[in-house]
Amino acid sequence: MTCASPNLLSNGGFRRGFTSWRGKGIHLAKNPLRPNDKSVRISPRGRLIQTVNGKFNRTCAYYLYFRLLNANPPTAKPALFAVVSWLNSKKRVLRTTPLLVLPPRPAKLRFTSYFTIVPPPPVGTTAMSVLFLNGSAPLFIDFISVLAKNVGSPRAVQVTKPLLLSFPF
Repeated sequence: MTCASPNLLSNGGFRRGFTSWRGKGIHLAKNPLRPNDKSVRISPRGRLIQTVNGKFNRTCAYYLYFRLLNANPPTAKPALFAVVSWLNSKKRVLRTTPLLVLPPRPAKLRFTSYFTIVPPPPVGTTAMSVLFLNGSAPLFIDFISVLAKNVGSPRAVQVTKPLLLSFPF
């Protein structure tokens, strides 16, 4: 099975509102930089979630891509956790890949692109959950996607014992 895939997430550009997404402290907003476009504003302590059911190829790595806009005053220190989790049929977490982003405040406002590589799913995976947890300053998020990429045999991928995460907010 090939790893080339379209975006596994639905509505990653929010053109259909919050279809396929859920969360708390999220608001559909006009994109501050592109007329006639939408972005999501995540309030402090807000979260944005999408869970996708399906069969996932164990010989693929999965790449999470997204863009953030930090329109806060330069003194604000925003932080965002982007978390991809593999789930079993009972929706229990099998493996999690977290990414902490401390988005800069550019002199000229612009979206900054980010990505993280998610190891192949473990045996028993039936769903993938993508979660964004915001810290203490509002952020805009847009163009969220997860794509599968070739990495080889699952035996060639070394996964260490997962660590417990503690979120500071």
